[in-house]
Amino acid sequence: MSNWPTPLNVIGKSWTRLDGPVKVTGAAKYSSDQQPEGLLYGMILRSKWPSAQIRSINLSKAREVPGIRAAVLVQEGERIVRFCGEELAAVAGTSKQACLDALRAIEVTAEPLPFVVEETAAILPGAPEVFADSPNVGEPQLKETGKPDDAFANADVTVEGYFATPVQIHQPLETHGMTVAFAGEELTSWASTQGISSVRDGLADNLSIPQTKVRVLSHYMGGGFGAKFGPGVEGVLASRLSKEAGAPVKIMLTRFDESLAVGNRPSSFQHIKLAAKNDGTLTGFDLVSFGTAGFAAGGSTAGGGGGAAFPAPYIYQIPNTRVRQTGVAVNAGSSRAFRAPGHPQSSFGMESILDDLAVKLEMDPMDLRIKNDPFPIRQREYEIAMERFEWKEKYRAPGTSPGPVKVGIGCAAATWGGGGR
Repeated sequence: MSNWPTPLNVIGKSWTRLDGPVKVTGAAKYSSDQQPEGLLYGMILRSKWPSAQIRSINLSKAREVPGIRAAVLVQEGERIVRFCGEELAAVAGTSKQACLDALRAIEVTAEPLPFVVEETAAILPGAPEVFADSPNVGEPQLKETGKPDDAFANADVTVEGYFATPVQIHQPLETHGMTVAFAGEELTSWASTQGISSVRDGLADNLSIPQTKVRVLSHYMGGGFGAKFGPGVEGVLASRLSKEAGAPVKIMLTRFDESLAVGNRPSSFQHIKLAAKNDGTLTGFDLVSFGTAGFAAGGSTAGGGGGAAFPAPYIYQIPNTRVRQTGVAVNAGSSRAFRAPGHPQSSFGMESILDDLAVKLEMDPMDLRIKNDPFPIRQREYEIAMERFEWKEKYRAPGTSPGPVKVGIGCAAATWGGGGR
């Protein structure tokens, strides 16, 4: 840090965002704002069953609805759907009402199947299998360093606890979707995306056209947080509808559909044990956890974390560790990148058990963290934060504030390894 230029030229100074004026005045055009000439509305028919064998889907009556210009199946022939909201077909028409009428006219012959939607139910004997002849619970992923059993046997103090984080769903202000226009054999997509190249590649692959024939535009995006890489099923369907109709098609998901089918952050159920010396030095860590990444935690991806694994132990230096993590399949939409995948679950569990240890040791929780986290940047961050917050003056052990209503302050740490530490 001593080699940084003084004074700093950018950091610590106030700058006007280049895109600020167009956004606050409403001049910025997002994917949902695009209105190419001849635009058609697109809508998706989704499974109403959490699990079902789809025998047939008949689009003929939907095509006869006034105003409907195109109708496509997601997949030909019989198939199994594994969550409520899985895409079955899509239509494009001159009005939203025409599309709604067409969706109601689609004839679906299906055989509902047993299903399970909660992790704690999916792990029980006799629970319905998300994938036939494949257990919902994968083989635990085991990682071990040092001698954890000896560390706990010889520890001055140990703590253990149970911590859980729920599935979290994506809800950006601008929902997933895109507007697509075919002109001859060339496709233009106005996509709400974080990944221009990945949308281009995905559309080219799904439509069997050269990448050079696909143009993707995303001047502004109304939130993505990891969920908007690739075209998504909705983007592919909009493209197929546009090609069939010979006109631009826009599919922007409803808020309800956004809750079902654009991915989520997996849950976690964590049993953590921590061993330490009387001075706060961490000596042992043991974690048993499971969680769900929806149906993606099973089938061909069963085993290990199945999308529900996370980094553990988290941040702190512990010489003796044992980590067992298991993915559990349920009849729900799959996981997708969601703001530092795996790290919020890991941070929550680790920081919570550290607080329990600090209480048992009668130790300042900041001192405990600093003692076991040698990373120099975080060491300096801790020092700055404690000084500016006046931590030493304000901190009180849990439960010691006066009066019947207890108040207090807390601390926690996290990191992300995507582009560095």
